[in-house]
Amino acid sequence: VARVADPSAVKDYCKLLARMYRDPGDDKSRMTVGTALRELLQRAPDLLSSLRKTLLPLLLLARHDDDEDIAEVFQELWSENAGTVQNGVVGHLDLLIPECVAALGDSSWLRKRQGALSLGDIFGAAEPSTLVPHAADAAQALADALP
Repeated sequence: VARVADPSAVKDYCKLLARMYRDPGDDKSRMTVGTALRELLQRAPDLLSSLRKTLLPLLLLARHDDDEDIAEVFQELWSENAGTVQNGVVGHLDLLIPECVAALGDSSWLRKRQGALSLGDIFGAAEPSTLVPHAADAAQALADALP
């Protein structure tokens, strides 16, 4: 359906899935989002490139879901669509780091955890010189997230 649907409808649907994942909900909702994205990306693999701004941060953060089954779905989605963490973050730091920082500022423990772990992934994978512009914001967000 995504291959022949109006691109704006597919974009709206992906934004809805991202909101469903982020909004306080239960494990079933987050698993539903992962399953729906898996189906979309398997049948329309070029979708990630056109919706990178919406999907890439979600895939990165959701890899660290506290439910192992949900995390596994998103880890598979990441590896199938972005490759390694290093490959996935290269060239996307301006997109991914602010999303991680925003997650650290969320009231949800899950989102805070995902933001911190994802920042760790990024800072462990990216070239140090590319992280300099983001280091102060990331460090401040991590410090602010501490209880």
